Amino acid sequence: MALKLLHTYRSALAATLAAAALLMLSGCSSNPQFTDYHAFIEEPRMPASNSAYLIGPPDVLEFRSTRVREIGVYRETVSPDGFVNVPLLGRTYVAGRTVESLQQELEQRAGFFYQDADVNVRVNRYASKKIFVFGQVKAPGEYFYNGSNTVINTLARAQPTTRADPSSIAIVRPDENGELRARMTINLDHMIQTGDTTLNAVLQEGDIVYVPPTGIAKATISFEQLLMPFTPLAQLINGPADVGESTSGDRPYGDDSN
Repeated sequence: MALKLLHTYRSALAATLAAAALLMLSGCSSNPQFTDYHAFIEEPRMPASNSAYLIGPPDVLEFRSTRVREIGVYRETVSPDGFVNVPLLGRTYVAGRTVESLQQELEQRAGFFYQDADVNVRVNRYASKKIFVFGQVKAPGEYFYNGSNTVINTLARAQPTTRADPSSIAIVRPDENGELRARMTINLDHMIQTGDTTLNAVLQEGDIVYVPPTGIAKATISFEQLLMPFTPLAQLINGPADVGESTSGDRPYGDDSN
């Protein structure tokens, strides 16, 4: 039985290695380059997004007042239905609003209770909007969007791995319907080595950063996927003998006969 498994394993592995050789040859091709730079880079360069941040659940808001003692310093998470409950001022709908418009409304309402009432509002924790990082990075997934996320500071957090191709990092921008609107390719190595950060775009909500593998890494990953079905078989063949089989006349384990 073991000999048959070994023969099957070797035959399948030979076919896999042949396929892997083809992958290694094709895997050295470069990653695609995208040039919709105008969609990401504005002149003059802005340090942050030029669109106002709109509050949404589950952002955490901070309210401060030096004259309205009921407020003092107060924080609350925006509820799933878009409301917060501000001391003295009551339940307030905040979803889809800017910090400035909310602050103005709360100061007007506080004016019914205090003369020269002051209410300061800020986003304490950005959590309602996301950007996404995928590919050859140590920390893939979603990142909170706060309006000042750039390509470089996002990649610094995500940390490209040794398998990454830093010369072909793709930035993808979908529209509100989830369909592709624009995409560009940046060369992180060039940015770091020359200091030219022209393409260090300020990202927008929903942007996707994809860090591709190098050609060799791409082939290696494909090779590992080809080998995956044979790993349990190799472990079985190289593992301990079946305790239910006896060889050379030896008794199986558990036979206590004399």
